[in-house]
Amino acid sequence: MFNRLVGRWFNKADKRRWAVFHSNGRSINQKLYDFIILGQALVDARQRKRDLCEAVESAFGWNELATSVEETEKLAAPLDFSNLDRLPAQYPQARQYAPRFLAALSFQAIPRRQSLLKAIETLRAMNQAEQTTVPKNAPREFVPRRWRAYVFDGDKIDRAYYELCVLSELSWALRSGDVWVTGSRRYLQLDHYLLSKEAWQTAQPMPSLPTCKQYLEQRRTQLHDGLQ
Repeated sequence: MFNRLVGRWFNKADKRRWAVFHSNGRSINQKLYDFIILGQALVDARQRKRDLCEAVESAFGWNELATSVEETEKLAAPLDFSNLDRLPAQYPQARQYAPRFLAALSFQAIPRRQSLLKAIETLRAMNQAEQTTVPKNAPREFVPRRWRAYVFDGDKIDRAYYELCVLSELSWALRSGDVWVTGSRRYLQLDHYLLSKEAWQTAQPMPSLPTCKQYLEQRRTQLHDGLQ
């Protein structure tokens, strides 16, 4: 259930990203044509050895160019076309259950994911104290590179992005087996999916595998008998 909810957040963020991109399509296309006009003017001026400033002035005018740049900055999506800038819209929904979810379950993790467990403990303490500001010494190592520009602003940590990042990374870690839930039947430690040492020692030895020729002959016989 938790993993499905996190997946829905990102799906909704994707839909918002594409909706905004679609609604701004005409303006974005106009900016592309403006860039073509400017680029052609600059290339032509360089080839003719003309002054580049005069080329800009003749193609646009500096005031119009400055205005166009400001408008383009507002239209531009993140360079990697990430949907993370649309994700905070899901934060109110996350707050409806995340504090109880984190308080109710006990998590364990492999050494590489200990920073994530410490971040979970940080959020638990903040929830209990009704604290809204993330401490400056909160764990940071677990935050993936693509999240960092949104989570961190110098020494400041954005509360919404930090908590969403914790929940997102927890979802991935549960699915991969890097994190498991004490007492869970589904999210177990990876070793629990394998035979125990005692069961392995008492297990019957594996039969010898047939050669390729023997295997094909067996399948040929089975196919013949089945068709008959």
